[in-house]
Amino acid sequence: MNQEHTDPYHCKNCGERLHGSGYSDPVRCPNADEDDWSFSAPDEGPFYCRADAADEIEHLQAECERLRKLLQHMIDQTTPLVPEPGNPMWSRRIQLDEVIAERDQLRAECEQLRKDAARYGWLMQDRHEWPEKVEHAIKYQDKPRIDAAIDAAMQGAQP
Repeated sequence: MNQEHTDPYHCKNCGERLHGSGYSDPVRCPNADEDDWSFSAPDEGPFYCRADAADEIEHLQAECERLRKLLQHMIDQTTPLVPEPGNPMWSRRIQLDEVIAERDQLRAECEQLRKDAARYGWLMQDRHEWPEKVEHAIKYQDKPRIDAAIDAAMQGAQP
């Protein structure tokens, strides 16, 4: 088992280092729901993140995508695709196109965060030692180098 998961200074669910002193604020996982610990006494806890959070996030993302498609369908039914003099819906269409472009950019950023989460999740899985290139990249705190080293190590670990 990974040392972080048995170490009392790390979250038992995700392996992140716990925050808080237990004297001035509660000891907690950085991924723990703030509502769980924010009104607690400093000596309460530790507060851990929920192990099922990834499943819940995936479910919510699927629901958001379903609602987005439904909204897009409704917009397409009521908004003209070509300018119509005197029709205020046309200017709304332009605004919606901007919102859609921003949404696509956010989706790309979200995908990058998912890749990062997968990298670091792989890195934390029952590791007694990190691959040497990862250790070296972490030593110099070079994120692109860390990501490349983890990706290379993951490829080598897969059958």
